[in-house]
Amino acid sequence: NYNNQPLIIATQNNDYLKAFNLNVVKPIEWITLLPQEVKAKVFFTNDEVQLQEFYWGSSFQSQSTRQIEISPEIKQVEFYDHQGKVSRRFEF
Repeated sequence: NYNNQPLIIATQNNDYLKAFNLNVVKPIEWITLLPQEVKAKVFFTNDEVQLQEFYWGSSFQSQSTRQIEISPEIKQVEFYDHQGKVSRRFEF
C-alpha cells in the first residue's frame, strides 16, 4: 500500500473483492524485477537455495507479482534474463 506495508487482495466464488492489511512492525523491502528478467535464485542464510520463476500471466486472474520480498533469512539474490544470463546480483 502507500506506506510500503503488505496488502493482500482476494476474491471468493464470484463474491466481492476483499483487501486485508497485515500488521507488520518493520516495513518490508522488495526488489522489483526488470522487464527482461524471468527468474531469480534466492540464497538463504541456512545455505538453502530456491529458484523462483516469474511470468507475465495471460489474464488478470493468473497474474502474480514480479517482486521478491527481502527477509532477514535471505543473504543473496541473483536475477536471470530469458537467455539464462545473470542480469543482477544483490547481497545482504
